[in-house]
Amino acid sequence: MGALPAKPHQGAPSGRERHHLRKTPRRFFKWRGLGLHYLNRRKPTLTLVQDEQFPRLYRITYPDGWQSTPANLTRCKDASYGHARKLLAELEEVAHGDQA
Repeated sequence: MGALPAKPHQGAPSGRERHHLRKTPRRFFKWRGLGLHYLNRRKPTLTLVQDEQFPRLYRITYPDGWQSTPANLTRCKDASYGHARKLLAELEEVAHGDQA
């Protein structure tokens, strides 16, 4: 069982800790409806929205409004884990001012 990723107030994460964010196990994420939540956060990391043109397809929506190409619900949920890991790692780097 791996350790939880470093919290922002604990200082800048090492390269190993940043790498850990990219390998965060799925058990740290939970689906609530169409929102993918990290740990017990209220706000979802990513959400899925139904495509307007093709109602059986969905898109991954980032907090900044960017949307993925349409895919079926199973594929979107599977891809969301990778998107969420990448997003969390990027946010952690920005929060600590890393330039690499």
